[in-house]
Amino acid sequence: MFRENGTDCDSCSNHYTNIKHTEPPCVTDGVCKFGKPELWLSNRFAWELFQKCANQVIVAGMGDVLGIKFEAIEFLLNLYGVEDLESRRELFEKIQIIDTIRSRYSKKSSGTIGNNKPRASKK
Repeated sequence: MFRENGTDCDSCSNHYTNIKHTEPPCVTDGVCKFGKPELWLSNRFAWELFQKCANQVIVAGMGDVLGIKFEAIEFLLNLYGVEDLESRRELFEKIQIIDTIRSRYSKKSSGTIGNNKPRASKK
């Protein structure tokens, strides 16, 4: 199911092409109206690695995601044969940046993994 700001680019493109019978906004306007960031080619491998380990997270007692497990990142770097120390550091830092942004967005939109409502603050 297509939801604005809640899906990937392929689903959006399919929705506009097959349901609305028009080009998606990124094609007609040249910019995604849903605020999706442009992925630079130099960051593509880091993004692909993040997608593979994005569900390997540390979760607090009330379901809050604290962050991605470093062991998952290390496993992927080993699995894909990234041996150069500088390349490993660069990819690790890029994955951490992506995860930090994911964490900020997640806290604004849903609060926890288990529900779609932010928890009420104590007064």
